[in-house]
Amino acid sequence: MSSAVFRTPSWRSLIGGPGRWRRRPCVFSGPHSRRGEDDLEGREKVVTVPNVLSALRVCLAPLAGQLILARDPGLALAVTLTAGATDLLDGAIARTWRGQSSALGSYLDPMADKVLSTSVLLPMWSVGMAPTAVVCLVLGKDLLLLSAASWVRLRSLPPPKTVSRWLDPTLAAAPLAPTAFGKAATLAQTATVCSALALHQESLLVLCLWNFTGILAVASAASYFLTIRPSKQ
Repeated sequence: MSSAVFRTPSWRSLIGGPGRWRRRPCVFSGPHSRRGEDDLEGREKVVTVPNVLSALRVCLAPLAGQLILARDPGLALAVTLTAGATDLLDGAIARTWRGQSSALGSYLDPMADKVLSTSVLLPMWSVGMAPTAVVCLVLGKDLLLLSAASWVRLRSLPPPKTVSRWLDPTLAAAPLAPTAFGKAATLAQTATVCSALALHQESLLVLCLWNFTGILAVASAASYFLTIRPSKQ
């Protein structure tokens, strides 16, 4: 009579062997760091305080333009100042608050500035409050920089490079590095628009500011195209 030998199954055989027992990545490992498949795909957090402020600036832009067309410079000035304040806040928060800086923000912030400038300058030009030459210089500069930003994002986007991935805001690309002339041009443009809304169009100060804004627009475009590159992450 044969005797059977009974053995206790090992834990490896119960779970399907070492090849099937894999450590799964942790998706949420803390409030400021995210791990898992999204990181492997180069994704990042979209909803941050600076990005929300940039989106708010985009929403305020058409309101400011409509108020200019309605010949209400007082309210238009208040809305433009509020939009300018969001521009200062989002940059300060992105630099000082932990976990608020993002590659998306480096594109969204200047794009919001350009939406605001277009929404304000065209109505001002249509009602005779802004000189044609300066408006053409500023808007031409904005168009060139938007094209350059699109090229930088496409170039730094991880493969495969498709339209859907290029438009996906959660896919991180190389952040766009601003220049000193670009920051100065944005500040001068906001100051000029606010001065033109607050003061008389033909005042000497406003005329000098318009000329200064046009010069900085040219210098800003030249500085971007001379030094354009994705900034180091």
